[in-house]
Amino acid sequence: MKDAYAACVAEDASLPPTLEGLAARVDEAEAEPRFWRRAAECREFKWQAFLTAGIRGVRRDAWLARAAAPAKHRAALAGGAWVYGEEDELRGVPESRDTYTCAVRLRFGLPIPPACAVAAEACCAHVKRSGSRCDARLDANGHHASACGAGGTTASSGP
Repeated sequence: MKDAYAACVAEDASLPPTLEGLAARVDEAEAEPRFWRRAAECREFKWQAFLTAGIRGVRRDAWLARAAAPAKHRAALAGGAWVYGEEDELRGVPESRDTYTCAVRLRFGLPIPPACAVAAEACCAHVKRSGSRCDARLDANGHHASACGAGGTTASSGP
């Protein structure tokens, strides 16, 4: 048993070095609701969640150290960073109720115009490097506005 635990400690440095230390950590964890499940008439301790909590963090940190920036960005978005960012901005746009509502509708593939306080434009207002306007037809779901090669990420009324 001690050898098996030593092998686990070698892979997961967040574990205590001894089984006695693990028992003490279990006592502390009993107060945390995330490690408990309500069964029919009693509560059950979620051993797998408790024992793998540390290794998940170790593996996450190792992945973050070697992952490319685009992969980290996708993982952050999947984790809710597109909404729960640290700043009061959504992709560089100051957050307001309107920008938040549009971002949520864009994220879930819903039509954007119902969330707009002003009438939606029919054509793209992004300005190309040549100085001319893109003028492509805008779709209701915001696909062109967010991916336009002339601008992208935000749409404005432009010149």
